[in-house]
Amino acid sequence: MRVTRETRQELVLTSGGGLLAVAGFLIAVVSAAFIIIQWVGPAGLSEKFASLFPAGGFLLIGLGMLLGRINAEFDRVHEMGEIWWGLWPSVKFKSKTFALKGVERVEIDRILKYKDSSKSRRPCYPVILAGGPEEIEFSKSFQYLESRRIAEAIAGFWEVPLHDRSEGTLVVREPDRLNESLAAQASHRREKPDTLPEPPAEMLSSLEDDGRTLVIEIPLMGFIVFHKIAVLAIMGVFGIITLFQYLTGTLIVVNPPGVNALLLPLIDPVNIISFLGIFFVFQHASERTIITADRQGLLIRKKGMISRTVVKMKAELMEEFFAAAWLTERSARDHGRESLKNMLGLFKKFAKSHSCLIARNDRKVASVTIPVPQAEAEYIAALVTARLSGVK
Repeated sequence: MRVTRETRQELVLTSGGGLLAVAGFLIAVVSAAFIIIQWVGPAGLSEKFASLFPAGGFLLIGLGMLLGRINAEFDRVHEMGEIWWGLWPSVKFKSKTFALKGVERVEIDRILKYKDSSKSRRPCYPVILAGGPEEIEFSKSFQYLESRRIAEAIAGFWEVPLHDRSEGTLVVREPDRLNESLAAQASHRREKPDTLPEPPAEMLSSLEDDGRTLVIEIPLMGFIVFHKIAVLAIMGVFGIITLFQYLTGTLIVVNPPGVNALLLPLIDPVNIISFLGIFFVFQHASERTIITADRQGLLIRKKGMISRTVVKMKAELMEEFFAAAWLTERSARDHGRESLKNMLGLFKKFAKSHSCLIARNDRKVASVTIPVPQAEAEYIAALVTARLSGVK
């Protein structure tokens, strides 16, 4: 959905039109042209009517794509809202009205939902109008940024806070601060350096700060139980496939001696896939996370056997930076399955603590997993936010 009209008294969001309408127009034109050619041609009457079924169906589909609309209209004067499905400009097939009076906040949540004919559930981000007589579920997009834009438009129009818990951590933004950078938000709060939280008693990360640039190095994850299980699984699959090849006579055996005889058996898809799998396991285990922050922006890199940049964002564009629970914990919350929660608890007994750092704005969401406890991740997020904001 996109904002098509916004005044002090009215907000209109529309889904449809744009590229979808262009595609619908082309389909409708081609279908109509096919029908006209068939009817003005020498074909018999039965053939002409037969051409109506496929071409007429495509014509209706094209017209639906061209003219189909979903509109959401919010009226401040009457404190009412309406969602309607129909055709452009205002032919309504189905509509639903709701009261805006009493709505105290707009929420973005995260649930799992089946998409189309998919057999697996995917994260969905509903926009909810909450605080009134009843909660109004406004939108269920599979794209977080789309839900974010919708929620910001409604919260800004109705002048209520936006509560975003899509990452498991509640982030609250005021209606007049929805599009501000971290620096602009800090200037309004007039924060001081001494408002930063106390560091954890035992820090796993090391900090370097020259007053301008903050560099945080988070130690490598190490060879934890996850990596051991992964290596054992890869070797197990490799052994089973190799045994199967030997028993079926498909195993490559080279009798002549020499370099070619040694290398040829290695050029086997099973060997290559096994090698790549073990390489990525060791790459993951040996990665260190380097966070560099100053008033210009944020850079987070993973350094291991191969170095890579995972987060890069200018400070003037960053609206949020915070710590969230590890992805596996959010998955357990989404599924609500006791078996998954128990498995997570068992995993935590043998594995190091993990957290996520998330940077967001209206166009981009970037995240990185770090092997530190939640309290340390929150402290790191506070330090980085302060540096990006120019507070410290």
